[in-house]
Amino acid sequence: MTYMTVQVVTPDGIRYDHHANYISIKTPDGEMGILPDHINLIAPLTVHEMKIRRTDDENHVDWIAINGGVITLSEKTFVLVTDMSGRTLFSGNTQTISGLQPGAVIIRTAAGAVKGLI
Repeated sequence: MTYMTVQVVTPDGIRYDHHANYISIKTPDGEMGILPDHINLIAPLTVHEMKIRRTDDENHVDWIAINGGVITLSEKTFVLVTDMSGRTLFSGNTQTISGLQPGAVIIRTAAGAVKGLI
């Protein structure tokens, strides 16, 4: 199976490090889906919730709230460098990011449960 390594790096170090077979991100130019073996890329990100489909199960999806940052994609490594991330809260179809803390990464599972601060 083809996969890529996904890392989220904050001032406190690597806060997320897993294998994935699909990532969805939002740049100032729009949304982008990334598959393994994507062309090399450097892009800024907007405030959004990044979707990461893990390799162990097609239904295993992590959602990470991102308060901007920069991604680099080369070979099979996706690295997001950000100074802040936080918890995503949902209210109907509207999502807001709150509780932002430097170096904090909070993951939400596909079922909507907060997995915890990592």
